[in-house]
Amino acid sequence: LGREALSLAVEHLIGERGHHRITIDPAADNEREIRCYEAVGFRRVGVLRSYWWDHVEERWADGLLLDLLAGELV
Repeated sequence: LGREALSLAVEHLIGERGHHRITIDPAADNEREIRCYEAVGFRRVGVLRSYWWDHVEERWADGLLLDLLAGELV
């Protein structure tokens, strides 16, 4: 369901709104979420070190920058 919703949102942003690139920045250790993004066509760009404050772990955590260009939607 998540993949389908994500695909529809990206299709709308690119097809209807004319966006050229979509970027997203999940927590770097959230592999399940990252797999979902990659299944839709997002590609890894790089790691954002100490990017967000994890209130549960009480520490700075890394983010992963992913992007998808128009035409790369799976």
